[in-house]
Parts: sequence; structure tokens; C-alpha cells
Amino acid sequence: MKPLIYIVVIVVALALLGGLLFFSQYIGLVSMNEVAKQDWADLDVQLRSRADLAPDLVSAVKNRAPDEEEVFNGVADALGRLAAAATPSARAESEEALTIALDRLLAVAENCPELNADEDFIRLQIELADAEKRIDASRGRYNDNVEIYNMCTDGFLVSNVARRIGFLPRERFEPPKVSAKAHGEAAPDESETEKN
Repeated sequence: MKPLIYIVVIVVALALLGGLLFFSQYIGLVSMNEVAKQDWADLDVQLRSRADLAPDLVSAVKNRAPDEEEVFNGVADALGRLAAAATPSARAESEEALTIALDRLLAVAENCPELNADEDFIRLQIELADAEKRIDASRGRYNDNVEIYNMCTDGFLVSNVARRIGFLPRERFEPPKVSAKAHGEAAPDESETEKN
């Protein structure tokens, strides 16, 4: 009779230990998922603040160079695509289109000396550069936490269970392949990128 009691105690102890491990993994995944959601919300705020500057930049340039309708329409189209983007990858593509459109707009502005002396336009350029820096920082935090979350959902013991209870891998938010002139940097050369 005693060996049967030992077996029952061992089975119950293993079941409790397994339940405790599952519960702790579940709580960890919930926590990491919430951190990733919050980081995405923070990144979204930074992306929106940058997008909110675009109409003011267009307006300032339009007053000095009204014949650049194609450039202005490019910014408007990019903003439209941005509003429709739902996933991080679609959002990244839309952000890249906006970066290209803003680069073209700023190139037009460079050819207007009176615009380059305008204090409001200079302030907008500084705000755009600051927004880009905040986006870079938010993107880094988001991608780091998504990477940790995805590693945990892909773990050997948790992957099948995590997916079955709704913990799916999250998409990273990759930076645009072009760099905005707001940074004051040139776009990286493809051959240099491949060498690294």
C-alpha cells in the first residue's frame, strides 16, 4: 500500500510542478506581449507626430514653390497609404514612401533661399529631425522586445501551447531603406551595407 501512496504523491507533485511551470510561462508571455503592445503604441505616437508635420511642411513649400504639384501629391499619397497601413510591415513600407516623399519636398525647399531663411520652416525641419530620432529610439525598443517575445513563444516547451492559446509571433518594424534628409545623412550605399 505504501508504494502506491508514494506513486500517487509523486504524480500529484509532478502535476503541480507542471502546472506551476505552465502558469509562470503564461504570465511571462502575457507580460512580454503587453510590453510589446505598449512599445508599438509608443512607436505609433512617434510615427504619427512625424506624419502630422508633413502637411505643414507641404504648406510652407507650396507658398514658395507652387508649381511643384507632383511633389505635393507624392506627400499626400504617402500620407494616404500610411493611414491605411495596418500591420508593422505595411506600416514600414508606408513610412518608407513618406520618407522618400519628404526627401523630395525638402529637395525642392533647398532651391528656395527665402524658404531656407524662414524661421517657421526651420522650426519644422528641426521638429522633423527630432521626430526621426524619437522614431529610431522607439523602433529599437519595440524590435528588441518583439525579439525577446518571439524567442519565448518559439521555445521548445512553449511553442505549441503558446500558439494554441493565442500567443503568435509578432512582426518587427524594420526601418525604411532610405534615410530622410531631416537626419542630414545620405542614404546608405547598398554595396557598403552588404559588406558589413
